[in-house]
Amino acid sequence: IFEWYYNNNLITGASVSTYEATKSGTYRVKVTNDKQCSSTDQISINFFAAPEVSDFQNSVINACKGETVDLKT
Repeated sequence: IFEWYYNNNLITGASVSTYEATKSGTYRVKVTNDKQCSSTDQISINFFAAPEVSDFQNSVINACKGETVDLKT
């Protein structure tokens, strides 16, 4: 039996050996075998927002074959 927790709250329906984390926080799993012996482990995960790139904003650059174009953000 697998029980997954997010920030110490049981995740409803998360009862298999894998869980796809989608938010930052502390995830814990409790595994119980058929003899009712159990073990737990946990991990803290931090998701960071991707940096914004706004310099290009649907720009079009025309260049002839063989020319170079410097792209900077």
